[in-house]
Amino acid sequence: MVNKIIRRFTDKVALVIYLSNHGEEVYNKQEFVGHSDSKPSPSMVEVPFVVYMSDSFMKQHLEVVLKIQNAQDKPLMSDDFIHALLDLLEIQSKDFEKTCSLFSTEYNERRQRIYGYGSINYADEVKKRSK
Repeated sequence: MVNKIIRRFTDKVALVIYLSNHGEEVYNKQEFVGHSDSKPSPSMVEVPFVVYMSDSFMKQHLEVVLKIQNAQDKPLMSDDFIHALLDLLEIQSKDFEKTCSLFSTEYNERRQRIYGYGSINYADEVKKRSK
């Protein structure tokens, strides 16, 4: 589906963003299939995030291309994606926080990432399960 959407915009000045809300465990690290807040695995938490830029978009918006390229390997919590989107599209809002925007030079990529209902530290609980 995502590929079909991207193909629709290849000949336009376009930026397409896809971010899944969660992944699924399918016996990757646990004897479990599905999604669970009580026993998360990396497969549930580390989700697809795709940014597609058409050639014509990249030619016309070099500053956006650089922002996206600089953010490529940084960690992101989808809860903070609104800040990244506002930043990328240069939309002003009193609620915008630069430290939560993946595309900001002030982004805090070292901040704690909490999973579930504010109870599970990703680095302590989920990431260690991937080893």
